[in-house]
Amino acid sequence: MRRAALSRTGTLLSALAIVAMLGVALLVRTPTSGVDVRVLRDGEPFPALIRVAKPGRREILASARPGRDGRARFSLDPGRYLLKPQRRTRGAVPVRLNVAVVVRRNAYAAATVRYRDR
Repeated sequence: MRRAALSRTGTLLSALAIVAMLGVALLVRTPTSGVDVRVLRDGEPFPALIRVAKPGRREILASARPGRDGRARFSLDPGRYLLKPQRRTRGAVPVRLNVAVVVRRNAYAAATVRYRDR
């Protein structure tokens, strides 16, 4: 009888653990949309800082410096955003000061930020 009670207790604890893990999984939001950015100077990867803002707002929502491959990824909610490249860096300036991008639900938009020599 004691074994049966322990078995039921173990089963109940296992069930509670599964329910707890499901609850945590529902609370943790997996990013499903955003922007994949390539940063290039003369067609080659370039490590310039890129910031993300909403049009008409000064607040910077995110920033990143791309890896060696010139790529950076920003996880963002659907909406309109501006990519704001670092203005002067390593003897180069951005071709455009703001790169507009539209993020759609459940998708990553692609954008390229280009630099040229001063």
